[in-house]
Amino acid sequence: MNKERFDKIFNLDKNISIDDLKAALEYFITIEDSDLKEEFLLKCKKVIISFLNKLLPMVDEYPTSISYDKTVFKIDRLLYWANFLYGNKIFPIFTKDIQNINDNSLYLASLDRYRNNVNIDLFDDKELLLDLDMYSKSIELESKYSDINKDVLEEAYYLYFSLNNFLDKEAYEERKRKFMDKNNIYPGTLKDYVETYGMLYLNIPLKKIDKMINFVESATSHFSNDFFKFEEVLNNIINSNDINYIKEIVFTNHLSPYVIKSFIEKYRFYNRKYSNNLDNIIKKINTAIKSLEKEHKYIHYSIALTKIESSNDLEEIKIIVKNNITYLTKDNVERFITIYRVTLSDKKKQELEEELLKKTEIAKEDIKKENAADRALGIERRKENLYNSIDFNIFLSSDIKSKDDFCKLMDIRESDFNTLFSMLEVRDNELYLKIKGKIRNLQGQRYAVLINKVNSIADNIINGIELEDGSRRNFEILDYFLSTKLDFNEFIDLYNKNRNIDIESLKAIKIFFAKNKLTNKLNINQELDGRTIFMVDDKPYEVSKEEKQTVLNYLGVKDIPLYTKVYKQALKRHINGNLILEDDKKLIKKG
Repeated sequence: MNKERFDKIFNLDKNISIDDLKAALEYFITIEDSDLKEEFLLKCKKVIISFLNKLLPMVDEYPTSISYDKTVFKIDRLLYWANFLYGNKIFPIFTKDIQNINDNSLYLASLDRYRNNVNIDLFDDKELLLDLDMYSKSIELESKYSDINKDVLEEAYYLYFSLNNFLDKEAYEERKRKFMDKNNIYPGTLKDYVETYGMLYLNIPLKKIDKMINFVESATSHFSNDFFKFEEVLNNIINSNDINYIKEIVFTNHLSPYVIKSFIEKYRFYNRKYSNNLDNIIKKINTAIKSLEKEHKYIHYSIALTKIESSNDLEEIKIIVKNNITYLTKDNVERFITIYRVTLSDKKKQELEEELLKKTEIAKEDIKKENAADRALGIERRKENLYNSIDFNIFLSSDIKSKDDFCKLMDIRESDFNTLFSMLEVRDNELYLKIKGKIRNLQGQRYAVLINKVNSIADNIINGIELEDGSRRNFEILDYFLSTKLDFNEFIDLYNKNRNIDIESLKAIKIFFAKNKLTNKLNINQELDGRTIFMVDDKPYEVSKEEKQTVLNYLGVKDIPLYTKVYKQALKRHINGNLILEDDKKLIKKG
C-alpha cells in the first residue's frame, strides 16, 4: 500500500492527499537506492509546495474561521517533514517557490512557530517524525564525520560499548576522558563518532544505535536524578553488617564502587555522613560483589550471558540462570548480541542467539523439573507429618457430628482430610471402614433433615405461613433466607428428587423464585444516610438511622445476603414489631 502511494508522489499524480504523502514517506525511509531517493526528493518537494500554496491563502484570508487551526496544523506538519527531508535548505527553497508571500502574511507566523520548535507530541505521526529525524541526522553525520579516520571511529565505538563498562565504571569514565582529550573532542562528539561508525562500517540503522546508546547510558548512571532513593540505599548499607542483605541491595540496584563515589562526590555538601563513611561503604560493596561473583550472580545481564556463552557446563549455567533469571530474556539476548557481538556476521549472530537461548532454555527446564520434584517431596513430607499428628479415633466419638466438626477440631482443611483419609485406607483399613460407616450414617441423617426442611419450605411457599391467630400470610424471600442456605436451583432439584411432584405445586414454587430474583444489592451508606418512610397504621413513619442499623445487624448475624428487597422486608417487619424467626420466636422489637 505504501509502495503504491510512493509511486503516486514519484509520478506526480493529480489526486494526491496528505495521507498519500505520509505513506510515501514511510516507504521512502526503507529505500536503500540513493539515486531513487534523490529523484523522489525532487518530486516530493513539488508536492509539498503545491500543498502549501493551497493551504496558505486559507490562513491569510480566514484567520478567525473554524478551520484555521486545522489548516495551520497541516502547514506545521508539512514544514516538519520538509525540514527533515531537506535540512537547512528548507527556507530558501520554500520561500522562493511559494506564491503570495509578503511581510504581513500569516505564513510567516507559521514559520516562527516552526522555528520555535513546535512540540512533536502534537502530531499523530510521531513514529514517522522520529524516522525522518533519524534519516536527516544520519545524512548530517555521514557528511560531517565520514572523513574521520576509521580507527578513531572504531575506538570510540568499542570504548562506548565495552562490557568492561559494567565491571568497572570508574575506569570506563577515565577511558572516555582520555579518548576525548587525545582527539580533542567533546562528549557529544564522542557519541557522534559512535553513531557514524555503526552506520558506515557496521550497517546498523541510526535508530537502533540510538536505542543501544540510551540503554547503555541508563545502565551506567543509576540514581543520577533520584537523590532520595539513593540516600535510602546508602543508609541501608551504612546501618547493616548483614552481608546477604547488602548483596541483595547491590544486586537489585546494580551498584558498583564508581556509582557510589560519583554520587557522594555530587552531594558531598548535602550530607557529610556519606563522605565520612565512603571507605566503609566501598568496602562493603566490594565484598558483596566478590560474593555475588562466586555465586554466579551478576549485576548486569551482559556479564551473565558472557559466562553462559563461554560455558558448556550445564550445572554452572543452571546456577547463572537461576540467579539472574529476571534479566535473561530473549530481548536482552538480542540486545547483548547487537551491542557486544557487533563484529559477527549476520549468520554468526543468529547462531549465537540460538545457542544462548537454547542453553538458557535447557537450564530453565532443568530448574523447573528440580523445583517440581522439590515441591512434590515437600508435599509428601507435609502429608506424612500431618498424618502422624492426627488421631482418627476421635472421629468415632459421639461429640463429632460431621466431617466439618472433625476438621475444625483438628484444624485442617477438608481437602487435607480427604487426602489423609485415603492414606488411612491403606494403613489402617479397619479404622477407615468404621469412620466411613459413620460418615455415611451422618450424611443420611443430615439428608433426611434437609429433605424435611425443603418440604416444609415448599408447603409454606404454596400455602403461606399460618399465624398464631389462625390466619395466613404470604411466604416472603426473607422467610426463605431465614430458613435455609440452599440456592434456588439446589432447592428445586431436591424438591424434584424427593417428592411426588404436583405440577401445580412445582409451578407455584418456580413462580415464587422467578418473582424474587435478586439483582439489586443494598447500598448501605446510601441507605443509612437517606430517608426511608413506611405507612404504619395508615400514617407515614420515617425510619431512624438506629432502626436501620438494628436491622442490618440482625441480617448480618443471620448471614442473610444484603439485597434491597430482602432488607426492605426485614425493615418493614421491624417497624411493625414482628421481625421474628419462626423457628426460635426471637423478636427484635422496634426501638
